[in-house]
Amino acid sequence: MIMDNVSSHQRTILRDYSRAVVHARNQHDINRFALIFGAGLNKSVGLPSWEELVNSIANDPDVSAKEIIKDSPPRAALSYTTEMLFQHYRKKTLPMLLFTDEREREFEIAGKWMELVRKHLYRTAPSNFKEVLEKHPYLKQLLPIIKSSHMTVTYNFDDYIERAIYETRTAAEKKVSRGYEIVTNPWTQFKRKDSIIYHPNGIVTLGPMESPSDRVILSESSFAEQLIGHANGDSAGLLNHLSKNTCLFIGLSLEDETLRAVLIKSARQNPGNYHYYVMFAGGGIALTEDTKEAIRRTNFRVYNLITLFLDDSGIAALAELITTDEDKFCDWCQECGVDPNYRYYVTGPLGVGKSTTINNMRNLVVYDEWLEKRPEILAKPWDELTSKEKDEADNWIMQQFKLKNDTIRHKKCGIFLIDRAPMDPLAFTKKAERPAKAKKLLSAYSPGKATYTVMPGKVIFMTGPHKELALRMKITNRVGYTDIKLMEMEQDLLEVYGKDNVILVDTYGLTVEEVVKRIAEIIHFDTYESVDIHNLLEVHGATV
Repeated sequence: MIMDNVSSHQRTILRDYSRAVVHARNQHDINRFALIFGAGLNKSVGLPSWEELVNSIANDPDVSAKEIIKDSPPRAALSYTTEMLFQHYRKKTLPMLLFTDEREREFEIAGKWMELVRKHLYRTAPSNFKEVLEKHPYLKQLLPIIKSSHMTVTYNFDDYIERAIYETRTAAEKKVSRGYEIVTNPWTQFKRKDSIIYHPNGIVTLGPMESPSDRVILSESSFAEQLIGHANGDSAGLLNHLSKNTCLFIGLSLEDETLRAVLIKSARQNPGNYHYYVMFAGGGIALTEDTKEAIRRTNFRVYNLITLFLDDSGIAALAELITTDEDKFCDWCQECGVDPNYRYYVTGPLGVGKSTTINNMRNLVVYDEWLEKRPEILAKPWDELTSKEKDEADNWIMQQFKLKNDTIRHKKCGIFLIDRAPMDPLAFTKKAERPAKAKKLLSAYSPGKATYTVMPGKVIFMTGPHKELALRMKITNRVGYTDIKLMEMEQDLLEVYGKDNVILVDTYGLTVEEVVKRIAEIIHFDTYESVDIHNLLEVHGATV
């Protein structure tokens, strides 16, 4: 019998990036995880890099531009060099054309140039693609993600992703379609709901009659048009894709000007939505831990990217961890001593911005403050309620907290962001009555002979200027919550949890974007140490 144990590469990924894996799995399960590829994908399939492609075209007898390559400016971009090659080829070819119509001549040159690009793009490509797919270090492992996600983005000109999908179709899939759809415009109405392959730079297929591209972004002029297009809003399709999904960037360089522009804009529009960026760590590349940390922090703060330092085997292992079934994944986590549950409770006085912050982070598993419509009596300050109203409010609130706890404890893995922490009701109670309230809460969370407990987690405590919070209360018509009452509420909450058991986030002077980024940093970067909230509640219940 073959033991299906976790591999050494998977073990390393779980040790170093368990939160990233858990987050990616959650998003993949709800079809909100997608891949974005660059040239690094093609290194193992015999396709040339852009520089190699340019040199190969320059050496073609129909171009003969070795001297142009040699004499091009030393720091010229490859797009600039490619433009020089095309202009040289155009000048050389024009006199040989028989057409007198200028427009017809330009179309003829464009067609011939595209054939040159195709010839040299696939010049060293192996003929047996199935064998290539089997030997590729990670493409086969990523195919389940490509096939199930709505859209995969590739900045490469080739059609290898499409061919990989085509070659791995099931018998049933072969009867109905080729298995994918190619687009170069993200705003068209797609025919498929999955396996859409978007080529922002255009596509040059191996077969000249197969899905010809309406554009190929290869030369300086076309890149200039693309940059202008991004400035004028043409990037909105990609921005929309980034806003609705969690993406994994593979084989891409952040030196790409258009990519950086899109990422910065995406980070500003969606401050709580973070993506993953693979920085290749193989091939003898050795970075110090200080350098890695500087890269992580920079990419996180500027581009909303969480950086993963992986080699080819690491990318394959990551894909396997994301796509394997939940039971097997949980077994692997247990084998590696990893708890795949990350619970973050967000608390603080009313009006501090908990819900606003959490609403910006819905790429995580979010649980709102209340699961049902709250009763009108909650608009009144708790210390102004009658005894009957207090009982009604307490019973409703305890039921809400129990429902959330029940939902969370049944989850096997995930990053959970929870509005309000389990002991918050104690802060809305007179100090002398807290032990009795704690016992009632314990009975609500674990009724009868139940042995399950309040789920542990990390408590994020948001604070803010109390006069500002009181003004916010007036907007929701809760005028009874003065700045003094909100200050006392903050003190009571801190007393209930204890300063040593919470992470304080002071929102004073910060924008919503800055608060979101600070909390995202806690969730994605800080060491995860959960608080035993059930034990704290028992301590409060035993207090005389």
